[in-house]
Amino acid sequence: MSTISIFKYSVNSPSLSMSTSSLPTIPSEYMHPESMIIGDSLAQGCRSLTVNAAFCKESWAARVANAQGWQFRTPDFPRPILYDLEQEIRLLGDLIQVAPSEIRFQGLIGRFLQNLRAWLSNHKESNFFCFDNLGLAGAQPYDLYTRTAATSGTEIAKICPAGTATSKVNVNDIGELHLAINGRFVLNPSQDPNLADMTPVKWVQARLPKRLFVQIGHNNGLYSIGADADPAKLNFTQNNQNGDTFFDSFRLIANALASLPGDVQCIVVVLLPKIGGVANLTPTDNGRQNGYAENYAPTFSISKTLLSGTALAGVDAQIAAANGTIKQIFTTAAQASNQVGRLKFLDAFSLFEGIDYKNTLDSTRRIVIDQRQSIDNDYIKGGLILQPPFPPGQPPFRKVINRGGFESVDGMHPTACGYALFANKLMDLLGLPNNDLSKLLEQGFIDDALLHDFPLKLDLIVSILMELRRAFRLGASPVQPQQVLLEGGTEPHLIDIIHFAQQLVK
Repeated sequence: MSTISIFKYSVNSPSLSMSTSSLPTIPSEYMHPESMIIGDSLAQGCRSLTVNAAFCKESWAARVANAQGWQFRTPDFPRPILYDLEQEIRLLGDLIQVAPSEIRFQGLIGRFLQNLRAWLSNHKESNFFCFDNLGLAGAQPYDLYTRTAATSGTEIAKICPAGTATSKVNVNDIGELHLAINGRFVLNPSQDPNLADMTPVKWVQARLPKRLFVQIGHNNGLYSIGADADPAKLNFTQNNQNGDTFFDSFRLIANALASLPGDVQCIVVVLLPKIGGVANLTPTDNGRQNGYAENYAPTFSISKTLLSGTALAGVDAQIAAANGTIKQIFTTAAQASNQVGRLKFLDAFSLFEGIDYKNTLDSTRRIVIDQRQSIDNDYIKGGLILQPPFPPGQPPFRKVINRGGFESVDGMHPTACGYALFANKLMDLLGLPNNDLSKLLEQGFIDDALLHDFPLKLDLIVSILMELRRAFRLGASPVQPQQVLLEGGTEPHLIDIIHFAQQLVK
């Protein structure tokens, strides 16, 4: 049993105070893993607003480990958390002759509630003592040092009290419920009572990985901007739910990580991305001034907001400045512990700028997969092409993407190819071998059905969303989103899918 200092913030005091807590004994085979990652949905490997076992295995940290031949334990979820957006799109019936006001996802509520009941049963369903990927979709920075399996269980019980028949869910509870189910499983898969109070930071302190990756901070308004073109929730200065500001939380994390012993040889902090480069914000015209279009509309959204290029440039400037502050916070903490040498930063902002074909219209910024296929940061769009010669029994057409592909259905989270590029940049940063970008991208393309088996229904969904947003701007309300998912009730409309899917990460 070892003891280590952790940092906590007292809301009643402007200073940081230290407290100590004993860490549990970890089985030797789980000690000193080659790498671990803590963070939010981008660390976890979320795609298309969906968290499942397959996507976690294809996260960028997992791709790094696979390229290096490292063991890397990812959450072995027995089912997606609450639902699978891409699967629901593929299950959607023929829309071509259906009025936009009548697009219903038949059976989704039943599947959702069945999934929820299975999670609420809380049987031990993992084969692992703990995981190397501790990303939690929807997490904020303070979750890295406050969220545990126990606190997550308390949140679940508050939303879905024990003994109640779960036949309905308030849509506004979905985000909290998704994060809590995720946290309860990921932070204590073995359901060992001695591990109930382990936060992501405590897991790092207890296991001492050789390399630690940290990717957090996207849920303080950045997601709302990219998803709904709404900059109002961007929050770097106001107190969050637990009383810490955004940068307070990073100071606590930085101090805790700086105090880790030399067993942890490398800490990589992934900085925040350029939101102006995400696929979901679609330019409304082909003109560009200072690298931005005049206006942007959110594609996979029911928001009627248009965000001006000037406002978006201002948001990106705030994010760039926040990155500077984050770097300074971690550097200062590392200097105080004489550990600057192991600290590195992966510049996600520059990564997004380097592939920003959407805003620059520079074709050299598209990402080449092979001779037939490239991807970029436009919103994903598909089509059919002839594929001669025609194999016996095979259709003469092949479904392909002809635009976008760096990010998934939500236009915010990367596809498997997008995560492959993250893996490549990380291995570049650390000077690791076996870093063949072409092979990484090709494997990502194979792994991601959205890329190699594109659901053409998504193009129609995007077109219908555009018409609905136009109606909303004109003051019409053809459909109102449901506030409650009720078993046996009205099947969800496309608007409902957007509404509650975006509760998962904010």
